Amino acid sequence: MDPTLQTALISGLVVILSTLIAGAFTFFQQRREKFRWAEQLKQTYATEILRVRLEEYPKLTALFLPLGRYHWQDLKPAEIRKIALAVNEWAYGRGGLCAEPDTRSAIFILRETLDRFAEDKTAFQKVRDWRRLVINLLRRDLDLGPAYEIPEQEYQPLFNKFEKSLDELRKRG
Repeated sequence: MDPTLQTALISGLVVILSTLIAGAFTFFQQRREKFRWAEQLKQTYATEILRVRLEEYPKLTALFLPLGRYHWQDLKPAEIRKIALAVNEWAYGRGGLCAEPDTRSAIFILRETLDRFAEDKTAFQKVRDWRRLVINLLRRDLDLGPAYEIPEQEYQPLFNKFEKSLDELRKRG
């Protein structure tokens, strides 16, 4: 075989081989960059959710102040309904949209319980139980410890009520 032809063939094979290696390298580099971009996007999203929660959750807990142990007896039905309306507006706002699904459901159940409490003041213990549960769920969403220590034997009844109330809400809506 002619040495010029051999040189041309070898040069061609080297070019093809180097092109394949460069293409594979580029492919894997783009794939790695895409993965890194997706991770950064997830991290930014989680940070933004946490930022909104840190802004909005204190607004909701401030609404609960009149429902405390020392103030609830002075509340009039109109004031209770005003609190329920404010809780509803919060739940459909930024804070409610960024809450975990079970936290948001518990907030809606608390709102319903407040409406019942406005008509019947004997339902206050239910309001307190749901208020306590909502505050603990809000703190859980922020990755904080519970605000109220709930004895272990009380967890199951509270969550049974929670599940039953969720089933009722699902049937209605």
